[in-house]
Amino acid sequence: MTKERLDDYPTLVDPALDFEATRMYFGRGSCNYDISEVLLDNGQVVVCLHQQRESDEVIHTSEGFRNVCEQGIVVSGYLVKPEGFFSWFRSSKVRRVQDEEMDNVRSELMEKLKHPRLAFFEF
Repeated sequence: MTKERLDDYPTLVDPALDFEATRMYFGRGSCNYDISEVLLDNGQVVVCLHQQRESDEVIHTSEGFRNVCEQGIVVSGYLVKPEGFFSWFRSSKVRRVQDEEMDNVRSELMEKLKHPRLAFFEF
């Protein structure tokens, strides 16, 4: 039996610093401003990152020309709680969503989150 590879649970940094750092490094700003855990109908918990990033659309503001920011969801994967004797000492992990499950997870999350201005949805 092979061990399943799990990713670390996502962490957040200051969104304003993250946005400016990605703007300087990549030319477009983006940041993760929230983490949510959503219980699906099959009993599994999905970890979602709420992300804001600059789009291609440009508008004129009082500070000059700026890119419009759009908000969306990035699915990290299924929440996996630690097991064993020292489980209280270890942090939770994330198991990636398989390709064949992505459509089901996407439709169920769209129903449950009901985000009014969702511009993108990624895995």
